[in-house]
Amino acid sequence: MRFAKPALVALKNMKPCEHDGDHDIIILSDHGRSPLGIDREIIERKARTANGTLRKYQVASKRTFSLSWENLPGVHGAGQLRPNTADGHAGARQLEEFCECATDLVHAYISSFDDTPKFPEGIDWESDPLVKVMISSYSVTLNKRGRYEMYDADLSMEEV
Repeated sequence: MRFAKPALVALKNMKPCEHDGDHDIIILSDHGRSPLGIDREIIERKARTANGTLRKYQVASKRTFSLSWENLPGVHGAGQLRPNTADGHAGARQLEEFCECATDLVHAYISSFDDTPKFPEGIDWESDPLVKVMISSYSVTLNKRGRYEMYDADLSMEEV
């Protein structure tokens, strides 16, 4: 597993939600986030020939991105919509709502892959270097209750 340098990670759902258009773009918070893990899976075919030599054909190489958070705030206070994260980006509830809606292709912008990283508002979803992914798994676990709910969250995405 390789870890990328700290990066802004933004996701755009390419198939908008039917019930709510608010969850189409999400900027993932750095609040309590572990490093971005990148695994590479090589899709290949191996076979032994009649004389005993090994032939190997590499079909493709795909990446798996993994993120996890500890003590990621949910929504602060009753009726509040913004999370109480240190950077003001998406909290645990927003992450869960996005993952519930994102059942198809998702475009991921990871600033460490870009030569000139953008701020969240400056991302051009048409021309910036994007990774096409699908969410393979996610989990959100309530860690602490009280005035401020804190969650542990995991997100795994596979390159298409």
